[in-house]
Amino acid sequence: MQIAQKTLDKRKIALAKRAAAIAAHPRKIQVDMQITSAVMPPTASTIHTNGYLVAGGDSWFDYPFHDVLKLLHDEHGYNIESTAHAGESIEHMAYAGGQSDGIQRCLETVAARVVAPLAVLLSGGGDDMAGKEFGMLLNNATSGSSGWNEEIIDGLIEQRINLAYKTFIAAINQLCATTVGKTVPIIVHG
Repeated sequence: MQIAQKTLDKRKIALAKRAAAIAAHPRKIQVDMQITSAVMPPTASTIHTNGYLVAGGDSWFDYPFHDVLKLLHDEHGYNIESTAHAGESIEHMAYAGGQSDGIQRCLETVAARVVAPLAVLLSGGGDDMAGKEFGMLLNNATSGSSGWNEEIIDGLIEQRINLAYKTFIAAINQLCATTVGKTVPIIVHG
């Protein structure tokens, strides 16, 4: 019971910040809906938001404490549909299809509200370099050329990660064009 009350208290503060952000935003979106259900009588509902965002990516959008998406929702008044999860490499996102499937579901969810997302947020690249692979980026300390191995870093960032981003962004553009009838800005953190 105490945990639930603490959660409700925190959400009350976050929702007050969100309401203030929406009230201050120059371009609000209001979506009026009629909700029907087999188990409840029809009800009318209005959603107030500064817009819809779709997010895909890695831990930058799936972070335990100061999550970017949480801040965009609670403190800036955006509604966000996300498929991001920690540990996902940009190469996996680009070539394995899991994030593409998730982004498509998010786009469908937003389109069902008869709006288009203002942007797709994309984060990736950190998990392609961090972890056990990180040691490959460094020259041996006793090699006479300690520090970063510039050739490996260049190949990783300028070739592999760059190509993965281009591939994934092209897929996102196609999904947006097909689902919401237009491409939308893609904001990248990488």
